Amino acid sequence: MQVFALIMEGRILPLLFLLSIATLSSPSCPTSYYTNVISVNKRCNGLGSSDHESCYSSLDQAFEAVLNNETRHKVIICISQGKHQLSSSYNFSGVSDFAIVGNGSAEDVTISCTEGAGLSFYNSDTLFFEGFTLFQCGASQMSTSKNVFWQKDYLPFKVAMYITLTRNVSINDVTWHQSKGTGLAFYFSGNVTIDSSKFIKNGHGMSNNEHGGGGLQIEFPFCLPGDYYFDCAKSDMALVSNNRSVYTSNLHYDIKDSEFIGNLAYKGFENILKSRNEERKNYNFGKGGGLSIVFKAWAHDNNISIYNCTFNGNKAHYGGGFYVGYFDYAYFNSFSMTNSNVSNNENCFIRNSSWDTDESGGGGKIQYELNVTNVLGFNGIYITDCSFENNTGISGGGLYVCSSIGLPSVPSLVTIEGTQFIGNSAFLGSALYYVTLQYVRLRKRNRPTLSCLAVFETIVNLNPQVFALIMEVATLSSSSCPTSNYTNVIKVNKRRRRSFSSLDDAFEAVQYSEKHHKVIICISQGEYQLNSSFNFSGVSDFAIVGNGSAEDVIINCTEGAGLSFHNSNTLFFKGFTLFQCGAFQMSTSRNINCSENGYLSFKVAMYITFTLNVNISDVTWHQSKGTGLTFYFNMVMGS
Repeated sequence: MQVFALIMEGRILPLLFLLSIATLSSPSCPTSYYTNVISVNKRCNGLGSSDHESCYSSLDQAFEAVLNNETRHKVIICISQGKHQLSSSYNFSGVSDFAIVGNGSAEDVTISCTEGAGLSFYNSDTLFFEGFTLFQCGASQMSTSKNVFWQKDYLPFKVAMYITLTRNVSINDVTWHQSKGTGLAFYFSGNVTIDSSKFIKNGHGMSNNEHGGGGLQIEFPFCLPGDYYFDCAKSDMALVSNNRSVYTSNLHYDIKDSEFIGNLAYKGFENILKSRNEERKNYNFGKGGGLSIVFKAWAHDNNISIYNCTFNGNKAHYGGGFYVGYFDYAYFNSFSMTNSNVSNNENCFIRNSSWDTDESGGGGKIQYELNVTNVLGFNGIYITDCSFENNTGISGGGLYVCSSIGLPSVPSLVTIEGTQFIGNSAFLGSALYYVTLQYVRLRKRNRPTLSCLAVFETIVNLNPQVFALIMEVATLSSSSCPTSNYTNVIKVNKRRRRSFSSLDDAFEAVQYSEKHHKVIICISQGEYQLNSSFNFSGVSDFAIVGNGSAEDVIINCTEGAGLSFHNSNTLFFKGFTLFQCGAFQMSTSRNINCSENGYLSFKVAMYITFTLNVNISDVTWHQSKGTGLTFYFNMVMGS
């Protein structure tokens, strides 16, 4: 009767309101530390139980209340269980000890965004997010990439949550689901912990011409994205002069017990994706379907740790599951992945009609990039007790590693221990595709030169320090054929009597001669035909050099023609193109139906086994009938 009387008198509504406040202040929403508590419950009317606690019926009202209030310190927004709608994009600048917490788990609290809605944080400190899902969010924000047709314009991209110039971010049990672009992006931020969170199907619904997407993006760039607060394109050191160096060094990211599932990262039109620094040509789109990490400029002493995470079913142009890139002058940074599974990821472009081996790494891609002016310092990669399973890529089905040696030689360490590569597939390097880049000084300029390329198949417990070749790169004094270091010079020229008129005659002369040491074959400019497959065994200090560039000297192969080298030392190839070549050679793969002698053969233009010190400069493999170039070493060959 008393309750009925209260209802009749209209006094029950305040009672229900106080009950809703009491529920939101339960231990699941840690309000005791915060002096400004904002509750979001559809039954609220904007009033609170005290001067420091208020309640709103919608998220938009709650976020607007924070932005309109001068108090930006020790604010917590507690969201009740259920589905909530976010209708606008909100930028929080200069907040500290700021939290958004769902009253339950990420499955209990869902924030559904309308078109263009999202959250961003700038120049803030100590953020805490827990227990909610951001669903189909994506607000337009600025990137660090520029449109080459309009040099002043940075490229915008869509992202659900965007954090810049912010330290001390803690994320627990938060899900980014079907974001319109990228799920979560960090620029110039650090000391971040992400625990028990999920990045699921972000980037879906984008067209191939759009750029962005992916689950989590972390970048240490030259300057803030776009001209958002200042234009540091005028000086590479602008960040230092503006006291921003605290956001590029001695920072850490700890990501553990989290899942990256079914995310897509698109690069968009390649001709517009260049960084603001034309010399370095960095861009961040299309990298790492699940996770993308890019170190640029002078980023140093930063550590990113991945522990007990899952990367499954992600797609990207560069590194389907994850991508780690070191650029410019970055030094003393490290990336570690431990006890994690990388499976069923792929290069999203693989179904297209055209492809480039640089767009690679089905499971993951690790890149140390050298350019004309930059010298990378020591940067480490450590992958321990992980598994790469059933990933697919153009090159590096499981993992693509592009390592480098700077100038002066400062090693960048790649260590893979206790890790399994199972059931991965690729055109080049099913398990691992490993490339080493090294500087060579040529005519007072530094340029990167391919010094070693190794293709690995079906590798378990791989340690690249054992398998990878690190070569010295030869230097040519001029564009002509460097005959001074060789005692046996063979020239190929269709118009000179003292030269061989065909490549077949020249290669046969080497095979029939007892002189297999210090031999150089110099090929004049023009087009030549190769009619047979030639195998050179036991040669040393052997060179094939075109008198010009790869565009000037073309070797056209007939069916079954190619070159192979076995048990040799110190080979040098420069300045020619192998066109439509491909001779049958043996692989290390076997036919499971023929267990004794069922090794599989394959076509390859140039095939090198048990050979050390191979230097290759300005050589093109074009439209090979099978593989372009393959190295096998330290293993038993099929016979």
